[in-house]
Amino acid sequence: MPSDDVAWILDREMSGFVLLERFWQDLRYGLRLLARNPGFTAVALVALALGIGANTAIFSVINAVVLRPFPYKDPDRLYVLTLVDDKGRSAGLSPPDFLAWRERTQVFEGMATYWMRSVTLTGVEEPERLLAQGVTRDCFPMLGIEPLLGRWFTEDEFRPAGPRVVLMGHALWQRRFGGNRESVGKQITLDGESYTVIGVMPPGFQFPNRVFTLWLPWDFEEDRGDRRARNYNVVARLKRDATFEQARAEADTLFGSLAREFPETNSGWQVSLSRYGERSIAEFRSMLVVLAGAVGFVLLIACLNVANLLLARGSEREKEMAIRAALGAGPLRLVRQLLTESVLLAGLGGTLGLLLAGWGVRGLVAMFPGWTVPRMEQASTDGRVLAFTCLVTLVTGIAFGLAPALQAVRGWRRAVNTRRQRLGSVLVISQVALTLVLLTGAGLLIRSFVRLLAVDPGFRAEKVLTIPIPAPSYVTADRAGKIRQAGLYREILQRVEALPGVETTALTTVLPLGPIRANTTFRVENRPAPAPNEDFEQAEYRAVSPAYLRAMGIPLLRGRFFSESDTAQAPGVVIVNESMARHYWPGEDPIGKRLAPAEGGSGFPLSVVGVVGVERFEWCGI
Repeated sequence: MPSDDVAWILDREMSGFVLLERFWQDLRYGLRLLARNPGFTAVALVALALGIGANTAIFSVINAVVLRPFPYKDPDRLYVLTLVDDKGRSAGLSPPDFLAWRERTQVFEGMATYWMRSVTLTGVEEPERLLAQGVTRDCFPMLGIEPLLGRWFTEDEFRPAGPRVVLMGHALWQRRFGGNRESVGKQITLDGESYTVIGVMPPGFQFPNRVFTLWLPWDFEEDRGDRRARNYNVVARLKRDATFEQARAEADTLFGSLAREFPETNSGWQVSLSRYGERSIAEFRSMLVVLAGAVGFVLLIACLNVANLLLARGSEREKEMAIRAALGAGPLRLVRQLLTESVLLAGLGGTLGLLLAGWGVRGLVAMFPGWTVPRMEQASTDGRVLAFTCLVTLVTGIAFGLAPALQAVRGWRRAVNTRRQRLGSVLVISQVALTLVLLTGAGLLIRSFVRLLAVDPGFRAEKVLTIPIPAPSYVTADRAGKIRQAGLYREILQRVEALPGVETTALTTVLPLGPIRANTTFRVENRPAPAPNEDFEQAEYRAVSPAYLRAMGIPLLRGRFFSESDTAQAPGVVIVNESMARHYWPGEDPIGKRLAPAEGGSGFPLSVVGVVGVERFEWCGI
């Protein structure tokens, strides 16, 4: 190699070494300055830590809920299929329509459906009520997730007389079985029946959300049912060579043909296609954007505060800057020194902010149950969040350090003083304006929150405790088993009511504001039956003990509450809320009206014996 080339390489390496050495000198000098001004350092660090920490916490939630892809194979090709009628009401698919679609589709490589089941785990320490999902044979292979331990269901296990097997969630496996790998292959008891644990799902797996901890094989072909029973959610995987437009066109064509074949049940409905999780995420995207904007304003105000502090401290460093300039330091050298100090200050604030963000994320997760904000519990400071924090910290350091750096390169003392005053005035005005915007937004948010808290939920939650009661292992699904279960529940109520401080005890199958909802179909007696292309009426319901309405403080508006004489042997009775009474019997007395069973329904007829206030049973937006 020629000597000139060697000299050029050595000069280049030496220049890089010199720059690194100078940067290290600037860094050490900045640390000494911060140590000599503990009051200024503490105030600046607190402001920056709050601003950066709030932004990191909100971004952690946005990353988990909106940005992070679902942990399935090619999640962009997973779609949810629902129906929408001409009145804007949405519904799932009926069993016959699902099977017909699965047989005729050309653009989806797999389609699956699932249903919820509540089971009682016994034989492992204390009994526990759990939520399980029955899934069809294509469900898990279509998601493309491998079990952490064990295997998937086999074809034989989907048959009605097949082996009773179950897949277990990772959290349940850790909590109830201590993470013992030998749990796979063992027997557990669900609702009094023995099931073999064939596998454990990986950590973080959720389907459809985290409240479900067990999965069972479901032979859907044996449950073809009625085309009006549109109760089933459907997930489908698009073929690799197919597009969403092709899927949309096939949906219109295929369901149009079903409407022509079965006009009495399928006319008036259209298919809605959406990416898996898209609708649930969309409901919270605007809320998260607003929160991100609010904490962004907080960070801007923090930057303005620190910039004003640095400008105020700049007058103390004018002599230092003049000496540096006299010794030959150019404008870029002064800017580099001051920006290094500001970025160092921002880095220390970002480190503290990251700690605050961890606490903030845990607080946000604790505030929202798993069925309200999807994947909220997965919010954490992962690599993407760390990269975001580093970027925000760097930009923040440059932002509040730029004004003092520009001030330092001014030439004459009088010009410096004049410009500093003008720049300080601009920063103060900007800070006041941003603070007013933030305070106005915060006031509106607080007002909305207060109004939300003032919404009457329809029941009195004060001093009300809820306890899940698992069914004992000896209870069976036949009439004798149900009688024994009713006797057990009566004994539990009597014992709990005898405890000191207990005023009233009651039972219910569905709690308000919880993850479970139950619907039933019916028709109003002495009213024309629905037309062939119309559905039966639907309403949410829950079975309760006689004292439930009193215990929850739900007001009686007309008629009577349930009594101890309203047993299975007595004529069927029902209590409706005020909204249902107005809808079905406007201007009439609903007491004594009767609800008849829908086609294939059971548990009817029922006579209306009371009208109560409206009890809210679902979270907003879910």
